[in-house]
Amino acid sequence: MPKGYIPRIHFRCRASSFRQVCDRLVSTFGEAFVDALRRLNMDQFLLMPPYRQNVPLVHALLTRWNIRWQCFIIIKKRKLRFTSDEVALIIGLPNRGAVFVPGSRRIEKTSNDIRHEIESCDELTRIDELMVKFITFLLSNLFFPMTNFRIPSNILKLVEHVEQFHTYNWPASIRNFLVAEFDVIRRKQSEGRPLGYINVREEPVPTHTDEPDVDIPHSLEEGMRKLVAQNTILLNKLARIESTSSLLERRIQALEDVLFDLKERDNTFDELKKFLKEKFPNSFEYDEPGLLIESSSRTLTAEDITRHVEANTDEVVPVKEEVHVVLEEVDVPIVKVEEGKLSEAIVGETLPVEAIEGSGASTGIAKHEHFYEQANQAFDKDICK
Repeated sequence: MPKGYIPRIHFRCRASSFRQVCDRLVSTFGEAFVDALRRLNMDQFLLMPPYRQNVPLVHALLTRWNIRWQCFIIIKKRKLRFTSDEVALIIGLPNRGAVFVPGSRRIEKTSNDIRHEIESCDELTRIDELMVKFITFLLSNLFFPMTNFRIPSNILKLVEHVEQFHTYNWPASIRNFLVAEFDVIRRKQSEGRPLGYINVREEPVPTHTDEPDVDIPHSLEEGMRKLVAQNTILLNKLARIESTSSLLERRIQALEDVLFDLKERDNTFDELKKFLKEKFPNSFEYDEPGLLIESSSRTLTAEDITRHVEANTDEVVPVKEEVHVVLEEVDVPIVKVEEGKLSEAIVGETLPVEAIEGSGASTGIAKHEHFYEQANQAFDKDICK
């Protein structure tokens, strides 16, 4: 233990005490006791290392227990999960079967009484009777030690049928029991209360009978009560502030996540727009205000019709909705004109009127004008609606 360290946890190493009892039983009963444990697949408990409890390490772990996530939050907010698999590796019992619940009902017999009973066994004790006492000692002193030493009544009911021991999932049962104990310790830490024993009753506060009684004046006692009341109010306010601060931190984190997603989406849209501009430049930039027809069958949007109306009229007609006008498929012939004016008219481009006049392409122009007239009529009807 480092110099100057004041333990905040009163400890009693259950594992080392359990190993001491096992060594005494082996020395007393020999191979008969070992074979009986081996038949129940429980001889691994005789090999439990007699290590003493590392109090600073236990205290450091408990201060990092997270009740909500049921795990230890270690360096850089990494989670150290505590599952029944870890318990199974320690105790060497399978992680399957029904979960044993100790229950809240207690009997007068304590875990110390159970230990004294098994330590008092001698060579005259029958092996089957010894096994019942050993399982009772295992459950009350190692698996489910209680804070007040009084053992649960369900343990005595279970040892009445020793053959049912392996029908229970002991790793999951122990894990659930320890998680409940961790939650209690963590709440005590957050409230600034003494932790006391872990799974063991707290030491009683010593009374100094040799000191003379001192009468406290009534005014001083009243002032002390007021200070305690004010301190309680301040602690409650501090707890509410901490909870509100935690809630605000979670909301800020959520907003930052949403903002990051929006920025990523905006960057994606910019990249998509840049890609479309490179692949389809005519769809984003127009050299002439005239309406371009890229094929003999095209869906005109409200934006296209608005440009066409603005180019032919002085009044700008507002468009509230997107209007789709599908032009009928018409074979537009290639128009040949005189040399020097227009070599050919390619479908998909707008023909200037000066180049078409007198070229003999009156039929194609009439059809185009007919399509424009249909589009304008459909647009006017949609605006009127």
